[in-house]
Amino acid sequence: MPIVPFKAEPLKDLQARYPQALDFVYDSDAMRDSNAIRPGEVAAKLFDFEDGLRLLISLERRPQGTVLHLSSSFEAGTELYHFFEKETATKSPTQIMELFIEMTKERFVELSGDTQVPPFIGVSNFIPHFLKEYEL
Repeated sequence: MPIVPFKAEPLKDLQARYPQALDFVYDSDAMRDSNAIRPGEVAAKLFDFEDGLRLLISLERRPQGTVLHLSSSFEAGTELYHFFEKETATKSPTQIMELFIEMTKERFVELSGDTQVPPFIGVSNFIPHFLKEYEL
């Protein structure tokens, strides 16, 4: 399935559709072992902020139970892209990633209203990932 194009929306619109991101539980094993549709290929799971930040939020069934999976990226050519581009002149890659991780946490709270931010678990291809147990 093709990548969902970036489509910035006002925060209130993103907040209004946040519950839709939690209406389906993906099977993480099935996603790895097949051509199943992945959460990043579903617009309802993507939250594109006006400054260029994109959050991907989904529920996934894993061996340890159901988890909320949060990840983030940013769109090339946006305000956020240019911000990080400028930061590279004075900050190390580690400092920039730390800043991006904190920004992701803040936006998750702003979007969801949930102050229990999923713990950070690691980075893949400059995309930070966060997971927390989720009760259905």
